[in-house]
Amino acid sequence: MNFTMPNLLPAYPEIFLLVMVSVILVLDLFLPQALRYISYVLTQLTLLGCAVLTLDVAVLTQGQVTYTFTHMFVADLMGHALKVAAYIAVFTTLVYSRSYLSDRGIWKGEFFALLRQEALDGESEGTLYIELSADRGADPLDRSQWRKANPSFPLRTSERAMLRLRKKLKNPDSWNREALGIWDEITKQFSPVNGALWADGVDIGPPDGAKPAALGVDMSHDRQISVGACWIEQDSAHVEEVWAGVDEPGAVDWVVARAGRQMQVVIDTMSPASSMIPVLKARGVKVHPGGPNDMARGCGLIVSDVDAGRLTHADQEPLNDARDGARKRAIEKAGGWGYNRVDPTVYIHPLVAVTLARVGAAMAPRKSNRTGTGRRVITG
Repeated sequence: MNFTMPNLLPAYPEIFLLVMVSVILVLDLFLPQALRYISYVLTQLTLLGCAVLTLDVAVLTQGQVTYTFTHMFVADLMGHALKVAAYIAVFTTLVYSRSYLSDRGIWKGEFFALLRQEALDGESEGTLYIELSADRGADPLDRSQWRKANPSFPLRTSERAMLRLRKKLKNPDSWNREALGIWDEITKQFSPVNGALWADGVDIGPPDGAKPAALGVDMSHDRQISVGACWIEQDSAHVEEVWAGVDEPGAVDWVVARAGRQMQVVIDTMSPASSMIPVLKARGVKVHPGGPNDMARGCGLIVSDVDAGRLTHADQEPLNDARDGARKRAIEKAGGWGYNRVDPTVYIHPLVAVTLARVGAAMAPRKSNRTGTGRRVITG
């Protein structure tokens, strides 16, 4: 059998698009967050290149209907026009969605998949997402599932057409994606603390001089220290990072001066900050050594407070970044969870610190109008 090289000219835009998509997706895996704009620029340049190639094909073929790949690929004026319109629509969408994606920490290569998952997880703000698909795990030949995934079946899309498509898509995963609208499961996780509700919780907090109900201390693996504070007013809580730095003796002195002998200070015994527990206790501080149950309780309190609009914060960048980068990790088998990170460049210890402070505030007796030193953030 002699192989006849197909005419590639009509498919130049698609070939260019396939190559660039592969390059961008692979490159995006290795780009740090600060260089994400490179993927964006390459994507926009790719769309412009596709538009130019499409117009070139239209000119070179003189607008005539052109077939290639054994008549499975058709190029005509209507197709060229629709492709250029699609390029313009995607280009415009990326321009207008850039700030939205960046603000929500999903400025990634496959942002549509991430937006979809965000909508399904209830994390999206002001987004209506409608998806038609069969049930995951359903019988691939169940006609009722075909109707669920494709409302045009069987009136406009015949059973014969579906069976013909099934014959071409023999792989079950391909059939689920292309015919039944079932997406591959996405392992990407989002922050367990709702981003939109967190943004709504920005507040100046209690007046200067108001003493917090409790403090929480956490330390990153490279020994960056964060001290969080929590104030309680009736059923609402306010959290802030009140000390940050790498000077452990300085952090101890600061906590001793602010906490005294009555304020609850919570430190996770599994954290590097646990090295501060015996020193603080020796200096008379009321330290609660936290365990897995305390962490699970604190995470639950933070999420429930945020969801109910009962938690406010001071819009501090380290705390916001920690919320963006935090992910869930299971604690034991009863449904409890704690914070985790998947990006080694992300610091989540400020969020852990305020979460521990929230636990301490829940254990502390309710008092109002407590006064003391100011709550200005200290770095050391």
